[in-house]
Amino acid sequence: MLVNFWATWCGPCEQEIPWFGEFQKTYADQGFTVIGASTDFLGWQLVRPFMEKRHMGYPVVIAGPEIAKSFHHVEALPTTFLIDRRSEEHTSELQSHVRISYAVFCLK
Repeated sequence: MLVNFWATWCGPCEQEIPWFGEFQKTYADQGFTVIGASTDFLGWQLVRPFMEKRHMGYPVVIAGPEIAKSFHHVEALPTTFLIDRRSEEHTSELQSHVRISYAVFCLK
């Protein structure tokens, strides 16, 4: 599972959306899923139109403070976590499409 903390106002977050949609399509049949965790304070009022405009092809939740706290390293946006089948988080060095792609491939 890939969990991506993002916001509608975050330019780098917006750049990642197509990558994560591609990951969802490519690996869904292997049990992999992408979850977008929006940190926007206005919630669905802001997020839903953003999602529709960008045709986000994966589930999105509104990440309140309690959700962000359960992931210990959400200090900046975007922040991405890979969670393997043993529920272990893998976050270090996931700052580019190539690195994330490689990490997702290794989790298969």
